[in-house]
Amino acid sequence: MSPAGNYVTGQSQTVTSQGVALLLQGDQQAFQNCNFLGYQDTLYTKGGRTYFNNCYVSGDIDFIFANGTDVFNHSTINMDGDHSGGDITAASTDKKTSNGIVFLNSTVTANSVHGNSVIDPLNAANVNGPANSTMTLGRPWGWTQTGGDASTVFINTILPAAIKPAGWQAWDSTETTVTNGKNGGNPGEDSRYAEYNSTSDGATPVDVSQRVSWSHQLTASQAAAYTTVTNIFSPEGTGSGQYPWYGLGYPSTDTPAGTGSPNPSDPNYSWPAFWGDRNSQNETNNDTTLNNPSGYSDPSWTITGAWDPNAQLAALPVPEPATVGLLAIGFCGMFCMRCWSKTGKP
Repeated sequence: MSPAGNYVTGQSQTVTSQGVALLLQGDQQAFQNCNFLGYQDTLYTKGGRTYFNNCYVSGDIDFIFANGTDVFNHSTINMDGDHSGGDITAASTDKKTSNGIVFLNSTVTANSVHGNSVIDPLNAANVNGPANSTMTLGRPWGWTQTGGDASTVFINTILPAAIKPAGWQAWDSTETTVTNGKNGGNPGEDSRYAEYNSTSDGATPVDVSQRVSWSHQLTASQAAAYTTVTNIFSPEGTGSGQYPWYGLGYPSTDTPAGTGSPNPSDPNYSWPAFWGDRNSQNETNNDTTLNNPSGYSDPSWTITGAWDPNAQLAALPVPEPATVGLLAIGFCGMFCMRCWSKTGKP
């Protein structure tokens, strides 16, 4: 289990349990106007597709994690400040899944929950919140798992000064060791990390010049593929109305990458275009792609075809209550506004 603890008792982190606010194992699940409060491991998105619109998520380390395909749209993600050096995400996306965790038009904050009557009634949390340049956008939990390929993308997101200039970090020192027998010491072969238009206030660009070399700054055309939510949640295909990633692939010999024609027969072919060669196994001394699929698919997507979560939410007849939230402090209390699951209950 990952380390966990809670503010209520003032406990430091332990190695015995997780404090999960919400474990998601279904498919096509949509949440709107919901609060998720946690210490560590707030949201465990275990496969399937989940949409969060206008939601608030607060946590400490790796608090949005696992192998689901998740979109956070117009949401606030808060690093609540009990631990410097923490990460927002710990994705473990399957290599055959096009998208992992995606943040659209959202805001990352670094506000302490000290004194919060719900999550910190004993005032045990750090008073000041994370210091500048102490936190990261994510680390690749997928590195530790066979077939894992952590995917996390931030599009048009406001970031606080608490984010380190490097932006991201490796899971551990072994991942960056050339002789590790897995990825030749290159975390880029077991992670898909990218940003587009990260700002400090909605207008001023963040200085990304010191980002880790194995992350990506997307072009406007690459980022545009993420702006339609139904694209992210749709299966691969080349027909009308199908998922658009296929045409963004490129042969590994392109210089610069992405300038040539798509070539699915190339064993190093990767799409979307900007990901480059993959370490396909995470278990052998393999630095390139093996058995690249003709199309990405996710076995946890139990419903085929496109999915429009906004239409799903709009169709709900249930009136919205005034206040809601999900809390994780060693137990789970679930109160959600316009939360709905088509194939699995949260």
